[in-house]
Formats: sequence, structure tokens, C-alpha cells
Amino acid sequence: MEFLCYLQDRNYPAVIPVVSNSGELVVTLDSIWGKYYASVFEGVDGIPIENTDCNDYILFAYGKALYTVKKEFSQ
Repeated sequence: MEFLCYLQDRNYPAVIPVVSNSGELVVTLDSIWGKYYASVFEGVDGIPIENTDCNDYILFAYGKALYTVKKEFSQ
């Protein structure tokens, strides 16, 4: 979550986490099956990748976006 906030602070179009009613970005719940972690994000524009034909252009754009994130994180 901190990384997403870091990217947002640098005007990179990353998803925006939503703060819970208790003021947390990640809510931890204990259950009989163990711990569960939950978070919520604001909606984003675009088309889900599973709804595309995943062509070379899309894969190139995806790789370019990952490079941009890596470059931003390295600074």
C-alpha cells in the first residue's frame, strides 16, 4: 500500500486505496480459518486485460508501464 501511495504522490496513475471506516488501508480479520486481509481500491478507467485479445500492442504497453514503475521506484 505504501508503494501505491508513493506512486500516487509522484503523479503516476496507480490505483488509489480507500481508507476503511477505522482509518486503515488494510483490514485484518481473524477467523476460525486463519487471518484474512482485505483492502478496497477506487475504480480505474480502461478495459480488464481478460476482456482483450492480449495482442502485441497491449503486451508492449503493459511492459512499458511496468518499466515506468520500476524506474520510478529506483529513484
